[in-house]
Amino acid sequence: MIAVVMGCVVIGMTQPAFADDTENIKEAERLLHSALETWQNFTDDPANSGFRTHVKDVKGVLILPKLLKGAFLFGLEAGNGVLLVRDEKTNAWSEPAFYETTTVGFGLQAGVENTESVLLIQTVEGIESLMSNSFKLGGDVSAALGSQGTGMEGSTSASFGKDFVTYSRTSGLFAGVSIEGASIRTRDDLNASYYGTAVRPTGILTVRDVKPNPRSQALHDAVVNVAGGK
Repeated sequence: MIAVVMGCVVIGMTQPAFADDTENIKEAERLLHSALETWQNFTDDPANSGFRTHVKDVKGVLILPKLLKGAFLFGLEAGNGVLLVRDEKTNAWSEPAFYETTTVGFGLQAGVENTESVLLIQTVEGIESLMSNSFKLGGDVSAALGSQGTGMEGSTSASFGKDFVTYSRTSGLFAGVSIEGASIRTRDDLNASYYGTAVRPTGILTVRDVKPNPRSQALHDAVVNVAGGK
């Protein structure tokens, strides 16, 4: 009788964990799908050849599919993102790691609610900052605003040597939106559920001791097709 009761207690205790994992995996899958759409929006835009040129030399990409505006003109905005990092020796891109960002005032115009961004990581310091639990753009690391158009606008004097260069689109149009001051943190819950084990960003992005997940193959291929590598 005691064994039966204990078994019920164990089952009752484990059910919420399984439910959390299921919901986290679904959220991770939705985020990967949205990140793929955002990446294609940036790379398919004929007016954004500067982005396509710039991305070939970066060390990593943080894709933020949707930044939600919580107040009129000036208020809290938040969103989730996916990070992939290029190995300097093998030129191979990592599996994705999940992140979230919040900031006060992205500089969006009133009435604009949907903004998608891609942060290009140019330096080793930029990659290292993403291995911590959280950091702030423009505070812990330097950031610059990417430019629309042809050529290497992203490597002009304004962005040369910066850790991050940000490209943003609002309502389907390129937008000069600065997210300097944004706080970026790891989504340890999504990373653990997605890979089936507790894992830090270093295990996903640099050590790479996680098993590849087929759900991210489409995004991985899309990044490789534009940024090069494997």
